[in-house]
Amino acid sequence: MCPLLPSSFQQGVSLNEKMKYNRETLKRPMNKQKPFELPEPLQRAIHKALEKDAQELVVFYVENACAYTRYIVICHGHVEAHVKAIAEHILETVGPDLPLHHVEGLRYLRWVILDYFDVIFHIFRKDVREYYEIETMWANVPVIHYTSSKSEPS
Repeated sequence: MCPLLPSSFQQGVSLNEKMKYNRETLKRPMNKQKPFELPEPLQRAIHKALEKDAQELVVFYVENACAYTRYIVICHGHVEAHVKAIAEHILETVGPDLPLHHVEGLRYLRWVILDYFDVIFHIFRKDVREYYEIETMWANVPVIHYTSSKSEPS
């Protein structure tokens, strides 16, 4: 079951109703939660993504809402070559402090997942990111937004 849906939603609820509920949830003000610190290896990985002009990078601290990871990083590139450059730059430069568990999506380059156990990167092509809107799954967890490679987190 989707983490944003109340337990009162039953199996028979249509996908459109669930999506409408999720969008309404996102319009509510987020819970103000204390800021979180990023571990140094994750900061390096984010810096590497931003070096390749990763767009609209966000980091979600999901440790209290997710059983399989601590951080989820989402960003996008404009075309397949851009997605590939971002993913390969992270893969080539992130050291042993972030052990790689699994890579998915390098064949088609629409949505690449780099699973480093405690950190999962989702690198999308822009139109695919807009279509799936996976940020909506983490609407109520602490988040850091990066707006460009020259900017600081906001």
